[in-house]
Amino acid sequence: MTESAPLVVILRLCAAAAPVPWYPKTAAGLGLSDEDLQAFVDQLRRGGLIARTDAVAGYGRGYVLTPLGVRALGDPGDLEWLRRGEIPPPKAPPAEGAPEDGAVPERERAVRMSLLAPFTAHVVRGLIVANVAVFLWGVYLGNKQGIKAEAFLYVSPPDIAHATGAVTANDLLASGWGVVRLLTCCFVHFGLIHLAANMISLYLIGPLLERMWGHVRFLVLYLIAGFAGSCAAMVLRPTSQGQVVTLAGASGAVWGLLAALAVWVLLNRRYMPRRLFSTWGRQILIAFVINIALTYQMSRYLSSEAHYGGGIVGAVCAVLLHFTRFGPTAVRAVAAAMVAALPVLSLVAVTHPARFSTAWETLEMEKQVKPEVKKREEEAKKLVPGVAADPLVDKRGPTRRDRERVEKTIEAYRQAEEVLRPAADLLRRAGPYRDPQVEEAREVRLKLVEARLDLFDRNRRCLEAGEDWQDKDENKRLEAIKHLGDMEREWAKLIP
Repeated sequence: MTESAPLVVILRLCAAAAPVPWYPKTAAGLGLSDEDLQAFVDQLRRGGLIARTDAVAGYGRGYVLTPLGVRALGDPGDLEWLRRGEIPPPKAPPAEGAPEDGAVPERERAVRMSLLAPFTAHVVRGLIVANVAVFLWGVYLGNKQGIKAEAFLYVSPPDIAHATGAVTANDLLASGWGVVRLLTCCFVHFGLIHLAANMISLYLIGPLLERMWGHVRFLVLYLIAGFAGSCAAMVLRPTSQGQVVTLAGASGAVWGLLAALAVWVLLNRRYMPRRLFSTWGRQILIAFVINIALTYQMSRYLSSEAHYGGGIVGAVCAVLLHFTRFGPTAVRAVAAAMVAALPVLSLVAVTHPARFSTAWETLEMEKQVKPEVKKREEEAKKLVPGVAADPLVDKRGPTRRDRERVEKTIEAYRQAEEVLRPAADLLRRAGPYRDPQVEEAREVRLKLVEARLDLFDRNRRCLEAGEDWQDKDENKRLEAIKHLGDMEREWAKLIP
């Protein structure tokens, strides 16, 4: 034979010996040791290309071609796999009436390659290195602050975790790039035990999934699941026991990978050996039950929202990635667009978190609305400090007013209105809130701002009217002063 690839040679020897078995002891002149020859034979047998027969005295066990082996010899693509020392993808029996042309569907080839082909999980290695590097960076920052490395065994200080990329609700409320922390927090961990638990999980299931999905799809799946898990955790539980939560950890991404593994097995079960599908199915179910139980029991310390959010989005992303790989051209394009939409939809939820959790209503009011309103009120008071009892406006004789001072005051009232009006608009847009206390605070503060704007307007019109200012208008202005006082007292009652 001119063929030099051992796997191909053995298959052809089996074919040449048919219909009787081929016996390895008759394989003289192949240039292989008994151990190497047996290793190649076992590789072909595990791949389903040859089958073992009963032993014969003086010859030992023999081997015959299986239907898969016969078809592999007739498929140039399979022969290339064998020449590289790899088992080709499986060939499902053709449908009834279909021609047996030996072609292997892309999906069957991908399934077999994910199960048998040699593979190096470069992305998993990179992710583990990145997580460990971020943790060591946190230890370094802690040492600079006088925190010993032993303190990072169980729980890293929250400020160190935040400095290395963890996220809080305050980051999302602040303008800027705080949303980026929803992804960076997936590489931050609270202590060595937290890091080890997630990295061991990634090490155990990551290589198999990376081989199943490929490097790029696996990375996309990991990042989207982690990002979506962070979004779910922040949207649903920004605070705990009255304190702002600091979120960190790769658990959402790991849950997404576990869900993606279940999706892959379900979608490709027809191309898997029945026994393997049953075994994997049981193992995945057990893994989910254990993780759900741990999440429930340790919900005080773990973010169940991140776990379930990452798992759900990971499953959805896995289904879409499946169609980007095996669907028709149009379906692949739609699925790819939907994959890209998953982080966008997660981010939209984060930009409107008060719709999902009343805790965000309090945070929004305390961190965004009230500070902005207070700032504008103070700016307006600087422009017209005596708005409730402006001596210039109270003069009964408009002719006695200093004209230059009147013009300056009119302009000051106009500027004060411009400064304060956005505060009223902000309060109107913020509500209504579902939390009755937060909603009451919003309504009272809005009435206070509106009362102040109303008095600004009446004082300005009083100065502009001069001698034409009517008694009925003056009575309304005095009522506005009283109403402003009432609103200030009502607001003071709500201030803790």
